[in-house]
Amino acid sequence: MDLTIFIFNIIGTIAFSVSGATVAVKKRFDIFGIIVLGVTTAVGGGFIRDIVLGNVPPVALTNPIYTVFAIISAVLAALPAIRKRVGQNNKIFDRLMFFMDTIGLAAFTTTGVLTCFESGSHSLFVCLFVGVVTGGG
Repeated sequence: MDLTIFIFNIIGTIAFSVSGATVAVKKRFDIFGIIVLGVTTAVGGGFIRDIVLGNVPPVALTNPIYTVFAIISAVLAALPAIRKRVGQNNKIFDRLMFFMDTIGLAAFTTTGVLTCFESGSHSLFVCLFVGVVTGGG
């Protein structure tokens, strides 16, 4: 199950990083702001999940692969060709945001529930709560 969680975490990290970075591009942030917003959006829910479950320090701090994927994804979203298209076309921006948010929400909600069950909690309410907080966080 660890491989499944890892794969979903990487998918969610990339999707939410692109989502956060795209918002930063639309707001005309510089590259540093784009990376910060991309990384924060990508790992924020996992931080909340890990703290709620008592897994400290959070996985994003003990395994930098998630932050690396988030940085790379944010930088790719900041490429000039992408900045130009996203910055000028609201239809592309809206579709990209919908697509990335949908993928990220599905991936992180799934990993939140799976991580909760793996941590030993067998309460359906707790695991669903952690899943929703992870996806929405």
